[in-house]
Amino acid sequence: MKNLFVAFGTISKIPVPTVKKINIKRSTIFFPVVGYVASLINFGIYYLLKDYIPTNILISLIMIVYFYLFQYFHFDGFVDLIDGFGAQIKTKEERLKILKDSRVGAFALLGGVLYILFLFNLMNNIPEGFLLAPVFSRYTMNLLLTISKPARKDGLGKMYFPYPKFYFLLSLIFILPIAYFNLQIFLIGIASSIISAVIMNIISNKKIEGVTGDVIGASAIISEVVYLFILNLFL
Repeated sequence: MKNLFVAFGTISKIPVPTVKKINIKRSTIFFPVVGYVASLINFGIYYLLKDYIPTNILISLIMIVYFYLFQYFHFDGFVDLIDGFGAQIKTKEERLKILKDSRVGAFALLGGVLYILFLFNLMNNIPEGFLLAPVFSRYTMNLLLTISKPARKDGLGKMYFPYPKFYFLLSLIFILPIAYFNLQIFLIGIASSIISAVIMNIISNKKIEGVTGDVIGASAIISEVVYLFILNLFL
């Protein structure tokens, strides 16, 4: 239970009891559980209000609540990633310095706005499809941690390493019930997680020779778009 609380405290704004002795690595096993809670909240908002307000307004409301409670830290990592990886510089040290800088550049701001617009349109096409996106996107972080290495010798990202390789299998246990109810959604979700984790690892290794906390968080953001894009293609 302590590790579950740590997971919520790390990647959400849901209030949980304070844990004195934490195991940050083991808490990652419960990342998909955090995703389920996010999905449940999104589900509740959608089905309570879908008959009363227009879909586009409803999607906007879901996004506001979801981003505030669950996506704030990941989105912050995403815009930092755009700044650091999109900058016209070549050294690892300079990119890491930009990633650590809390200021948001114009390039990152543009990328963040475009992401939100793209996500809104994908959600608007298949509103129900978004409901399980948080589960698979959190699992993407497990996969990325499994195949990556830290780019820094300090920082939040370094705390997860060395990452026990079998943890991604323990996290998968929480996702398997989805396969029982809808195998197609399960396969699309797992595929989007694998694709996102592998691509993020390749790009991050090329840019900074590893991953940081920002990269790990951004992988969840990117995974949701990949998941919804595939849903729009096949459903």
